[in-house]
Amino acid sequence: MVKRKARVSAKAKPKAKAKPRSAKASPTTLSARRNAESREWEAQEDLRTLKRADEIRKDTKRLNAVQAQLRKEQEAINSLRRGIERKK
Repeated sequence: MVKRKARVSAKAKPKAKAKPRSAKASPTTLSARRNAESREWEAQEDLRTLKRADEIRKDTKRLNAVQAQLRKEQEAINSLRRGIERKK
């Protein structure tokens, strides 16, 4: 078997420049995309919450139940606050 030497031409071709990696997004691009998606999801969730709040306001039974629950929670917070103030 005879080994052949590689030919070197007088006019060497310049190597092609590496293409930028556009297939893979950079971490900052991914982060920005995730932040944008997160903000969009949050806005959609807020819209759903506002729609539910309107439904609750229109339904007097549900609104009364919410107000009763609010009073219970306020009473519990106030009793804790009074207990803390007594210990001082």
